Amino acid sequence: MLHFEIHKSLNDTCKHAWRELEKKSNYNFFQSYDYIKEIIVKSEIKAANIIIIYDNKEVIALLPFEIKKYFGFKVLQWIGTKKSDYCNPIIANNFYRNVNKKNFLKLWNAITKNLDNFNLFFFNNQLSKIEKIENPFIKYFKTTAFSESFQIKLPDTFEDYKRIIREKDKKHFYEIHRTSIKLDNLKKNFEVKFYIDNLTNAELSLKEIIKSKIKQLKIEKKKHNLNIDFIDIYEKLNNLNNHNFIIAKLQVDNKIVSACFGIVYKNIFYYFIPILLTNNYSNFKIGKILLLKIIDWCISRKIKVFDFGLGAEKYKKYFSNSSTILHRYIHFKNFKGFFLFIFLRIIFYFKS
Repeated sequence: MLHFEIHKSLNDTCKHAWRELEKKSNYNFFQSYDYIKEIIVKSEIKAANIIIIYDNKEVIALLPFEIKKYFGFKVLQWIGTKKSDYCNPIIANNFYRNVNKKNFLKLWNAITKNLDNFNLFFFNNQLSKIEKIENPFIKYFKTTAFSESFQIKLPDTFEDYKRIIREKDKKHFYEIHRTSIKLDNLKKNFEVKFYIDNLTNAELSLKEIIKSKIKQLKIEKKKHNLNIDFIDIYEKLNNLNNHNFIIAKLQVDNKIVSACFGIVYKNIFYYFIPILLTNNYSNFKIGKILLLKIIDWCISRKIKVFDFGLGAEKYKKYFSNSSTILHRYIHFKNFKGFFLFIFLRIIFYFKS
């Protein structure tokens, strides 16, 4: 029998359920217990609604929600919505053993009636599948597909990777081939080195990368959510010593010209914050050279998936051999929420 508990804080019951679920579930870094805990602490979330779903006595899902205020409206959203590439439930491998559309929607109706008062549902950046398991909030809800996320299913060798891309699309393979030629030409004229260090020992700090990225995004007039809180979250997580945060860098004549802050978690590499630190070598495509070097490094480390994260830029498509669709669910709970619902639908319509 399906039933649930709602917890207003990340208490010991939540921690125990979360840790047990992590051993037998499909989830990504952005739904890990440690990450969500730091988000709650740093963001001072006081309206958490963490739902544990049971099948009899067995925990089969965990839904980390918060109720956030926006201009007088109360919105139910995933914890970490603005700081996370992906926002999903944490669901057990056997989640669908006794779950179907009818009993899930009945359970969801009971859950929403017992949550704190809010006006609107806003579930953003949701994957249709969490690894191999279907996301019930996509499977059973009417959502909007709004973007594509690219990945590389990494083979055993770098040559195999190039062969797979060539077989998929020769135009995409040419982009990789051209980048390799650019690297060869760069080496003919300069001393080129590639390094990957863990966050603790890296010459280039996360703070420096974030500052450079903010500056770059400001020049490009792109919105972002990078700030000092973001840096604190990852530095605290790094101190736990159970996450693999790395900084990759490309040096030309002993000067760092491009870098990337990345995350290795559950055999997945998250290409999280790439940055160009100079325009002096723009003809050589140093950002793409660094990307190829990181892909090669991931293959040598037997990492299974290279995840490009948010953003459907063309270069990500060219270098990838897999993709998934990101979904958004918006729905009003009451009359007040209806006005925000209409406003957001109009905004997203024109953005698309």
